[in-house]
Amino acid sequence: MPAIERYNIAMCNAPVRPAFNADGTLCNKTLQANIALCCARIKHAAECCNAKVVVFPEFTFTGYQQMDYEGWLKASVTMPGPETEAFAEVAAATGTYVVIQAAETHPDIPGRYFLSSALLTPSGEVGMVYRKNYAISLRTSPNDVFTQYTRVFGESGFFPVYACELGNIGMLIGAEPHWPEAVRSLALNGAELIVNSVASLNGVDYMQREGAASVRGVRAFENQLYFAMANVQGELAAASACFDYNGKSIAVEAAGDDDLVIAEIDITALREARKKPATNFLAQLQPAIHSPVQQYPLWPSDVFAQAPAADAIALLKVEQDAWQRFLSAEDKHPLVREN
Repeated sequence: MPAIERYNIAMCNAPVRPAFNADGTLCNKTLQANIALCCARIKHAAECCNAKVVVFPEFTFTGYQQMDYEGWLKASVTMPGPETEAFAEVAAATGTYVVIQAAETHPDIPGRYFLSSALLTPSGEVGMVYRKNYAISLRTSPNDVFTQYTRVFGESGFFPVYACELGNIGMLIGAEPHWPEAVRSLALNGAELIVNSVASLNGVDYMQREGAASVRGVRAFENQLYFAMANVQGELAAASACFDYNGKSIAVEAAGDDDLVIAEIDITALREARKKPATNFLAQLQPAIHSPVQQYPLWPSDVFAQAPAADAIALLKVEQDAWQRFLSAEDKHPLVREN
């Protein structure tokens, strides 16, 4: 592989305002102001910080508001669409890759909204869209409509990776790094840099669990990749962060910018590190001794194929039912049966 020069990644938490009308639709005036603010920050990151990748938090240009499923469905955008086009123009003008996140609808899966991240490329296109798989919330997860989703996007649509001149980029949303399987899936699909859009006003975990503060650095270490997180602004919000392939925190605040954090990415060094003897955890995986996860009777696929979850209680019931099935003697995997 050709050597890749080191480059900067910028995590930007621009102070956008919630852009929702009373009926849940998007307020165009506020929306356009938010987009203009974010686009100005992309230009600044590229010109003043030499950033080649700019990552925004969750709800990048819409902000967040407590709403029901129908409200978020009304406030959803398409990818590509007018909103992504505005960011794509700036990505092309600045020669940067830009990651934004929003509620998204797709014409081939009507009546549903996903929480999705889009990667805009220097060619002015949507290079890749990632739809949030993990974490309990009322948005539709690809697994909720597994059969329909795979028919539209194929089995590779769950953890896609974008290969480009800066390396191989994967995306996660919110608390998904809490599931090591999500990061490992991206790593095995080739990811060398994972970008994570987050919206957590209480630390980095809305449940304030202490281990959450360590997760992203650990995921970087165990998969030998770079991991960058962009979080929203807030008095108790965790700062945006970036970890290298050794799990070391490498992000620094940009001079004079309280909403911009910068880190240097060295993909060539990462690739060389993966070649060192006795250090590559991915190469040392031993698939034959691990029972496939699919054998365990945990969270089912297509559980909300007919209609979205009515409320959080419905989601929690799926979780509790899955755990009871796992613990039951008749359904338990033979290797974990009690003596």
